[in-house]
Amino acid sequence: MKNVLVLKQAGDTIVEVLVVLAVVGSALSISYAIANHSLVGVRQSHEHSEALQLVQGQLEELRAYVASNSSQIINASAVVGTADFCFDPADATTINLINSADLQDSPNDTANHCQADNLYNLDIICKPLSGSDCTSGGTYTVQAGWANATGDGQDNVSLVYRYYP
Repeated sequence: MKNVLVLKQAGDTIVEVLVVLAVVGSALSISYAIANHSLVGVRQSHEHSEALQLVQGQLEELRAYVASNSSQIINASAVVGTADFCFDPADATTINLINSADLQDSPNDTANHCQADNLYNLDIICKPLSGSDCTSGGTYTVQAGWANATGDGQDNVSLVYRYYP
């Protein structure tokens, strides 16, 4: 009887290797997409939180200004009529006028806003309760706008403060 040597080949075929590579590649692609989506969500949340803090700061400056200047609330001596304005984020004692016509023509133009952190455009808009200006009370809308994290639009946040003399 002859001894027959039988060699068994063990291993993967090239098709099996390609299938495994495709599955691993798909899993990595899906993981990257989920992580990227999560990162954008976190960034949007952070930007919204920071904008809300800036708007709250503007609102507090407005309240302090109203309390200290109640006899001549935001009027011709500080802001003409119902002009949009904001408190300078770098120096809260400075009131900056904003040209409403320019603001409507180009709302993203930083020259027509108070800008904070080179990202947020801040505005305070007054709607008089009666008359032509806010000296007899009004509703102030404090708002911040910025380019959103995805780069395909604008995000904004606003708070409203009503003043009755």
